[in-house]
Amino acid sequence: MPQDEPHVSTEPQRLALEAMSAQLVHKLNAMIREQEERVRIFAEQHHATTPLPQQFTPATTPPQPEPATGAPQPQVPQAPPPATRPVFQSAPVRPQRPAPRKKTAEPEEETNIGSGMIIFALVGIIILLRSCA
Repeated sequence: MPQDEPHVSTEPQRLALEAMSAQLVHKLNAMIREQEERVRIFAEQHHATTPLPQQFTPATTPPQPEPATGAPQPQVPQAPPPATRPVFQSAPVRPQRPAPRKKTAEPEEETNIGSGMIIFALVGIIILLRSCA
């Protein structure tokens, strides 16, 4: 490495990216917990008989060693572990027969031009004639 080139440190950018990543992971975990709570409330209100999805455990990154620069590190709050959910038993599936179809008459196609179409065509022709004159 030549001595003429100045050494540029990317450590602050790396630390900022790590802090942002940790915040995003924290927000994502909070959203997951919120959604699981909504699912639980919905299941309680509707007496769900189908089992809830299995517990999702997000992958956590190991803590990074602190650099020796002495710069203050941003504190990232740790998310509490997600609560476990009750498992419901599924009810037997009852087959349903399709309802018999009623025979309906097919709609007849209109073969004549309606009065609305004639008025629209006349107005269009008048506008075109006035714009050309």
